[in-house]
Amino acid sequence: MRVIYGLILLFIIFGCQNNRQTTQNDLYKHKKKPAPKIQPLRDPSLKHLFVEKPAPGDTSEERYNKDNIVFKVGRSFYYNAIYKDKKGTELWAKVNDYTHFDKWDTIATTSPGNNAITGFRAVVQPGRKPFSDLDNRFNRSVLAYEYLMPNGVFDKVALTQLIENKKNVWMLPPRNFLFKVLELSPYPYVKFPLDSVNKWYYQRTISDKWGDDHWMHWKGRRNAKFTYYNKGRRLANHPSLGEIPVYVIKGIGAFQDLTSQIEMYYSEKYGFVQLNYLNVDSSTVSIVLTKAEK
Repeated sequence: MRVIYGLILLFIIFGCQNNRQTTQNDLYKHKKKPAPKIQPLRDPSLKHLFVEKPAPGDTSEERYNKDNIVFKVGRSFYYNAIYKDKKGTELWAKVNDYTHFDKWDTIATTSPGNNAITGFRAVVQPGRKPFSDLDNRFNRSVLAYEYLMPNGVFDKVALTQLIENKKNVWMLPPRNFLFKVLELSPYPYVKFPLDSVNKWYYQRTISDKWGDDHWMHWKGRRNAKFTYYNKGRRLANHPSLGEIPVYVIKGIGAFQDLTSQIEMYYSEKYGFVQLNYLNVDSSTVSIVLTKAEK
């Protein structure tokens, strides 16, 4: 009888241990793996656009222009711009009404007429208006784009934003007429010091007002991400400025399932001397500085 009771006891103990082992194995199988450690960037500021803080007590309208080195207030930059569709055909915006940005036609020709947009002038404006009238916290410089034609200047001026300080230069490109597509491409943007910074990032949301039949439409605001690579310093034989040292920077953008690119030539004296875009619709835009006035 004692032998029978002993066998029964051993069977119960073994069964409990086996059941406990099975339960522990099941828990182990379903246990979540620990999250991988995220390696911090060498400089976290490379993921963010830096905006300078004025000196304490400085409430002047020029407080965000004072540290500009290249883009000083009143300085003008003249650019030629050529747009080509995905087939490589040169297209130009033919203006029908010099007082409206939305009244124009597209023409395909290698010799644009007098009323075609062939470039633009960028002029750094004093103060913060008109953006500070909408938001008194506005903390950037103001840039005016005047669109150029062989027979003169388009009547309306497009005002936009610019940031220049010891950490970075960031500029919104022209985005009227055929240049509307540039909103979906990487903005001109460099991080300092260019002798040591090799890679940086930027992201922003893009409103559905920038949609177009040539590329895509969407609803609301969608996120876009951009990565920039510093390809180093070299001498460039510029068609107007001669031989000048520049930094070559490549930017890659991702928006929805579309990609875009920019190749920038940045001069510490003249700023962006050339911008070569490959846009989301496979069109290209080449922008070349022809003159910079002091």
